[in-house]
Amino acid sequence: SELDELLAKSQRLTSSANVGGFLSGLSLGLGDTKSSRGVTELREASREISRANVNESGALEAFRQLSQRNFDAKKLQEEVSSRVTKSLDESGGMRLEGVDIEGYLAHHHDMIVIKSIDDAMKVAERNILGTQRRWADNEWSSFRNQYMSSLGHRVDNWGIISKSTSMYPDTAPKHYTPGKPGSSAILDMSAASPYSLDMPTFRGTPSTAVGKPSVFETPLPVTNGIYSAAKRIMQKPVLSEMLTKHAEIIRKLVLSAPHRGISRSPQTKEIINAPCAALAESFSVPLHGSTKAVVIDGLTKHDMIAYKAILSLLSSIVSEDEATVPSAGYFSPICFDSETAEEVTLKKREKLSVGAMRYLEQQMWRQWSQAVDDAVACGELRIPPSAAAQSRMQRIKAFVNYQQSLGIIPIQCLRSKCSAASPSAPDAEQTSLWAFVYHAIRCGDIKMAASELQKCGNQGVALLVLNCFLKPDLNLNDRQELHYAVSACHSQFLSEMRKPDAQKDVYRAFVFGLLSVGKLERGSSVSCPIPEFTIEDFMWTELWFIHSSRKLGLSMKTPLALAHSLAQIDDEDDHQPRPITGEAGLFDLILEYGGADYFDSDRSTPFKYATVLFICQRYGDAVVHLWTANKVIPAVHLTVLCLHYGLILPHVPLTQNPFHLSHRSGNETALTTVDLFPDAIIKRFVDNQTFLQYPEIKLDYTLSLDTDWLTHSKSLFEGSPEEQELKDVHCMRSQAVVNNAVESLVLSLSTDQLAVLMGELVTDGNFATSQVVNGIKYRTGGVLDEYLKTSTVDVILRRCAFRLAATGGEQDAVRAVLLYQLAGCHAEAVNELCKQLASHLSPNASRGSAASVWAGSAPKETTVSTQRNLWRGLSDTFYDSCLQNKGPVSASIQRALAPYALADVLKTMMDLCAAVDYFSVGEYGRVLDVLDGLPVMVLPQEEDQVAAAVDLKLHDSLAAVLDDVMLMAMRAVRSLYEQTRFQQKSSSAGFGGSISSNLFTDKDQKVQKLKSRASAILMYACRVKSRLKYPDTVSVVSKIESSLLC
Repeated sequence: SELDELLAKSQRLTSSANVGGFLSGLSLGLGDTKSSRGVTELREASREISRANVNESGALEAFRQLSQRNFDAKKLQEEVSSRVTKSLDESGGMRLEGVDIEGYLAHHHDMIVIKSIDDAMKVAERNILGTQRRWADNEWSSFRNQYMSSLGHRVDNWGIISKSTSMYPDTAPKHYTPGKPGSSAILDMSAASPYSLDMPTFRGTPSTAVGKPSVFETPLPVTNGIYSAAKRIMQKPVLSEMLTKHAEIIRKLVLSAPHRGISRSPQTKEIINAPCAALAESFSVPLHGSTKAVVIDGLTKHDMIAYKAILSLLSSIVSEDEATVPSAGYFSPICFDSETAEEVTLKKREKLSVGAMRYLEQQMWRQWSQAVDDAVACGELRIPPSAAAQSRMQRIKAFVNYQQSLGIIPIQCLRSKCSAASPSAPDAEQTSLWAFVYHAIRCGDIKMAASELQKCGNQGVALLVLNCFLKPDLNLNDRQELHYAVSACHSQFLSEMRKPDAQKDVYRAFVFGLLSVGKLERGSSVSCPIPEFTIEDFMWTELWFIHSSRKLGLSMKTPLALAHSLAQIDDEDDHQPRPITGEAGLFDLILEYGGADYFDSDRSTPFKYATVLFICQRYGDAVVHLWTANKVIPAVHLTVLCLHYGLILPHVPLTQNPFHLSHRSGNETALTTVDLFPDAIIKRFVDNQTFLQYPEIKLDYTLSLDTDWLTHSKSLFEGSPEEQELKDVHCMRSQAVVNNAVESLVLSLSTDQLAVLMGELVTDGNFATSQVVNGIKYRTGGVLDEYLKTSTVDVILRRCAFRLAATGGEQDAVRAVLLYQLAGCHAEAVNELCKQLASHLSPNASRGSAASVWAGSAPKETTVSTQRNLWRGLSDTFYDSCLQNKGPVSASIQRALAPYALADVLKTMMDLCAAVDYFSVGEYGRVLDVLDGLPVMVLPQEEDQVAAAVDLKLHDSLAAVLDDVMLMAMRAVRSLYEQTRFQQKSSSAGFGGSISSNLFTDKDQKVQKLKSRASAILMYACRVKSRLKYPDTVSVVSKIESSLLC
């Protein structure tokens, strides 16, 4: 129908077209379209169209008007015919014979229909797959929460950490996309890293909640066809190779900490001396052509190369390559003051700066040496194979020569040349002297530079200053000579800088600038940049000035005295002396450049700016920058390493290690508006689901917060009482951070994982006499006992149990009882059992009034009764296993409970629960029998027993249920009274009013006894009214007692 409609519309348009215009347009376009219809056929078609659409009168009128305008229609027709013929002959194009236009339109229509159907199918398939994926995700999330709850975990702890707390950083800004936009690398680890199934696992596989559930956890409901999902989650995930090796190194590092006082045998003690180097060697960069061709653990190939480099930098900074590696917490004094005058702090800062300089020098030497090897391999450079030619000096000269051949070193720098290799070949080497001197100093070989200057006969001020660097100590004459030599070097620097660019030797100017210690204005050393001057060269230059000023000042036994004296020398160019401000001043300079916005403007190279911050000794700021850039694994492990060496403190925000006023100024505000602490980073890392079934790994990273920073910082607090108080404050804050981190870890574990870390309960059945050393141990040893003393672990368990008990949750209270027992605090465990039994004793305790709590004679089964049965079962288990046996463990527990009579209190609470059960089924006689036999609670039966009951001091749990016990007893009395009266009436009616006097007397005595008991309870309630929790208890008891008198 559509084709018919289209054909009809074409015919209408053709019929209404202007014939002359149609022919003219067609004739003009024939050559372009290469149509093949003959001229004759075209003319015939035109005439047919004209005859069909133009009447005779209209044609005559048209020709009349044309003739009036001197228009010759015949001539025009002949011209058109000749033009069409000529166009067709010249084009030689295709003919239109045999072209099926209708078939083409039909085919085009079919293709449109087929494409529409195909597009609809693709959209439908996409929607169906999306619906299935969302359904599967929802089902998996629901099952995961159920499973985590069954293990005793808090489900909200295993999701993404809420951003409402300032302890956790927000995800990356939307404009920053280093990897996946707005996501954490570790949280996306399951999708980003293809974990290999044959990777080695870390330690043994802990047991899972398979089989018979413990009485301290709810069994997992396996319903709705999710058993296969349960089997999948119970399989322990395999970590990647990088995480596995990293975790093993962190474990050894934490175990080797000596300050915890755990004595281990040499066979079991694992020590790691250089953790930075070990982490750098623990993983290899994949061999891929593209830098972004592979992503492992959220890191690209470029990230992994940079991660290795920054680990090597940190290893060099802390001097791990020396014979004696600094101990744990060695550098902690630098965290208390950014520029303290304490000698111990100054020495440690100098050691860190020297380590950073050494790394930059070794890095440059390796780079230049590799360039020489590559040039030799390509045939662009030739070095003799002799040993002398392969020396360090000759290789540097070869590199300088190579730079000269490439035109990198300007030709004017060849005015001064190095000494010849031999007298017989004086022109064999044309090496620029000052370029060689710079390269030698840049590689850290000052002796080589001084030696070359001496060979060349240059005995000037440059050689004198370099020789001062080589001397271990300076005498008075050396200091005087150095004073004028530095000033002369500065003059040489200014003289060289005044020369035109075509005559200026930039290397000579730069060398004299380096030797002008204390004379240069900040940043003026880079005003004459040498070729290929990089950020590493800039940072090395700044460290050179810091190290030079300290070295020359300390060698004169008066720190900074030389810098002060040099500052008094005037110069003619008004160059202000460079202030000696140390690493803090260098950080200020970095911030003046723009900080992260300058060195990592597009946030694509976070390791670049992190390296700059490490050189500035702003280790915490570097970690924060990597963390906000989603480089989670590097940020976490650099945090652990910095904590180990004392470069940051666990209780101080990362951006305040040490405090620096400039860290919140300028462009750095975005990175430091949130005070991020080290424990927040580590907690976020271990809370990831990747480590869900690796409690040992989570423990290792958590205990890395427990560092020995105080040992090396005591000297900073030895003085006034205020300093001692400040030290105590730091100690308490640090310990609080560690305690909270460990307790949070313990609270997140399941029962089986608790058994791995803390051990299991010791009973009379698994007790061994060898365990009796300093008293009976109530738990077997766990992994945590390898790190901390047993007493410390018990304190942690007790604190965790107290926190769980204070939350008021049902599962938390169950876990609190278990933790109290593991800690050996059985009195607290019994107290918690009694407290929970008391809170679930009455069926409607939440109603808050005596009239509604025990409404009705036989309350129905409720949630409260279910919970009461749970706690009664736990109490029965504890009572039978610990208070009824005569073994050594049970005897020890009984001795601990004896001073407080807690065994009797627990037995009384269990009996009261039994009385409530009897009451719920209508066995009121047995209710009163149970109440009459309570061990430590007396409910008076006669009025003469009221005074003794009032004087009896009740346990808190028993006092909390006193109202419930009286109300239950009064309702039981009333129910028995009504039953007895009913029996009396039934008996009287059955015997026609004449019954035995003995039978009548028994019933009457029972009724009188019940009345007397009710009166005694009422009198007791009035006497203890101030102890009751319900305001209407006395009135309810009074109403029940009055009903018995009617």
